[in-house]
Amino acid sequence: MNNDNTDFTRAMYLLYHRTDRETGYKATGFRALLDQQGGEATAIQLIHASKPSEGYTKLCMMNPPRLDLTVAAAVVENGRWRTLFPPETVELAERRLIQYGYRSRSSP
Repeated sequence: MNNDNTDFTRAMYLLYHRTDRETGYKATGFRALLDQQGGEATAIQLIHASKPSEGYTKLCMMNPPRLDLTVAAAVVENGRWRTLFPPETVELAERRLIQYGYRSRSSP
């Protein structure tokens, strides 16, 4: 695993802990995927899934919605992480975020 992949996996564990701390939601399915396959494979699996994960849906349904805590947002918002993934993966992540009403920090 190269340094970017290792750093991305660390960032995803930090995202898991941040989500718990800020919302009280323990994304145990996400944590299990990270433990089993690391950050990059987990992100690809979640982003390419035909429908949003249970965790994505829970974050979307919060008041206010917390899509900023999703893997999709982490990939879309962070230039370093964007470069780890093929353009079609980033585009899928962006489309799903837009579909669920997320406005990127870089959006006008």
